[in-house]
Amino acid sequence: MTSDTEFDVSFLAIPGQANLPSLRFMYRSIVESKTYERVLVDTTETLFHAVGPALLWDKAMLLRLCTQLSKAAKGRHPADADDAVALCKLLFSHRDEVGELYKNLVLNKWHRHPEVIKRAFSDSLAALESEPVRQLVQHPSLAPMSALYDLDPLETEILEYALAITEWPVFRRFLYDMRLPSKVSAWELAAAMMSCTVPDLRKTLDDSGKLRACGLISLNLTPADMDGFIRVGPVSQRLSMFKADSRDAVQSELLVPVASPSLSLSDFPHLEKEFKWIVQCLQTAVRSREVGVNILIQGPPGMGKTEFAGLLVQATGLCGFQAGDINPYADWATEIVNALDNYHSMQCMLKTHPGGAVMVFNETGLAANHAERLLRRRLMTCTIPTIWICQKPSSMDDGLLRRYLFHVELDETPIGPRRSLVQQVTSGFTIEAETLETIAADTSITPAQLNMAARFARLLTEEDSEARGEAFVTAIDAGQRANARETAAFRRQPD
Repeated sequence: MTSDTEFDVSFLAIPGQANLPSLRFMYRSIVESKTYERVLVDTTETLFHAVGPALLWDKAMLLRLCTQLSKAAKGRHPADADDAVALCKLLFSHRDEVGELYKNLVLNKWHRHPEVIKRAFSDSLAALESEPVRQLVQHPSLAPMSALYDLDPLETEILEYALAITEWPVFRRFLYDMRLPSKVSAWELAAAMMSCTVPDLRKTLDDSGKLRACGLISLNLTPADMDGFIRVGPVSQRLSMFKADSRDAVQSELLVPVASPSLSLSDFPHLEKEFKWIVQCLQTAVRSREVGVNILIQGPPGMGKTEFAGLLVQATGLCGFQAGDINPYADWATEIVNALDNYHSMQCMLKTHPGGAVMVFNETGLAANHAERLLRRRLMTCTIPTIWICQKPSSMDDGLLRRYLFHVELDETPIGPRRSLVQQVTSGFTIEAETLETIAADTSITPAQLNMAARFARLLTEEDSEARGEAFVTAIDAGQRANARETAAFRRQPD
């Protein structure tokens, strides 16, 4: 017969036949709560077939199983107790006659000698806890996620538990059947499955802990069953679907680099001194690992806030990463909370980023309106220097505004970005260069007006570029007059 170690691995690690991390958590629960009979007798056929064939047996039981099952299988597999892999394939084949016979043999053994069943569970759990098996079957994203977030062993175990729930329906059914008489029992059962104490589990799953704060785990504090207690969070769910198998792959999936700016500092001549100060501040904060370094850039749309932030990141010589983008068609309150959680998750990843990093967060105004307390916490615990972009800082109370080390106000669009915008929206139109320059220089014309006028011109049936250019200019003129404004390009001389 093969050695114990060889037998354990070959028996338990047949590819594609069982989710072994799930079995490990199931066996822990069964052994801890002594629910052997319930699992073998009272549960569904599917669950029995998931648990039963993956049990390790003593030599006497193994020989009997081999003999009886090989007869039922009609020679499809050898009846040789020394051939562990062949026996495994037989047990996991789940032919009707083999499965039913196997169940009857195990139940008969339970009624006559329950200690044999208990020992099989204990031996199986020990095999599943062995390092060779754990390395062989763990989720492909588990190791890179654990390394990236610097998770300790208990945090890694909890994350693996949540991933197992997501990916193996039989495990969810097992947890669903574990009805809970109280909230306390959920913590006790979960602690048994994680091989830890309840206080350690509560501490690790605190809302300020790494797992929940980084969006790796979600927790239901009033579960009806164990299936709804601990689940994957939005970040780990995304990575589990992505199947990131390396640290770099995880980073590339979650981290979005700040786009290279299309403007230069010469487009912001009135902010050269402030620009220099902020760059120095960010560089020093990265070197000294300063906590809570937040810069606020504020101003109406179209003023070049994002471009200015990109220039700051570029000037620091550090890597810049984008956060805070939301889906405009989804619920803003939910999206903002997810964005702030994702921001915190990125902060944890970037702690060990080589050379240091800076972050840029959009939609700060929405965060102040829909998640003020969470935003305040993120500002206070910020470990990676962050540039926050906001349209209307007046929506923030003093408690939030005090969290920013420096405020930059862009209240007038620089000629550079305005000229680029005008050229972009009028592409394909024939308009005099002097007229375009005058429109670009007029700060009373909003980006929305430019886009709407261009849209109007493109919807015309006129194919002539000069006609469309004239329509664009006239639409701008009409919009200005409707708002009691005049543009120098259209100002009429008095009769």
